[in-house]
Amino acid sequence: YAQNGNVLYTRKDTAKTRIIKRDDLGQLNLMLRGVVNNGTGKRARLQGRDIAGKTGTTNDYRDAWFVGYTPDFVTGLWVGNDDNSKMARVTGGTLPARIWKTYMASALKHHPKSRLPIAAKPIYTRPIHVEHSSATFQITNR
Repeated sequence: YAQNGNVLYTRKDTAKTRIIKRDDLGQLNLMLRGVVNNGTGKRARLQGRDIAGKTGTTNDYRDAWFVGYTPDFVTGLWVGNDDNSKMARVTGGTLPARIWKTYMASALKHHPKSRLPIAAKPIYTRPIHVEHSSATFQITNR
């Protein structure tokens, strides 16, 4: 949408082909909603909107991103320096998530609220503990 509320582009409907099983999609949505509702993506939350997403940060703070989606929109946002220098501890859950939230609040302003499909029977497991060193790693289910 433009600032005046006019639609800038509307995609023409094309034939739709399912590429992921509904239950698998529901599990994915449930996990990625958790990133926004309870995890590193909290700063991307929009009141009254069903949002899922994923944060990302390189180990040396050169790149940070947030990729988030609603039932109708997907937006990815990257933050970094053109010269590839380190940033001051910017993570995907800080500046990128806040910028994403501001952008999406505007993009969704005239769009009706809807819900992401979630799995009818969510699969829950115990946490998996991962121990690693530079040469080996071990996964244990405590």
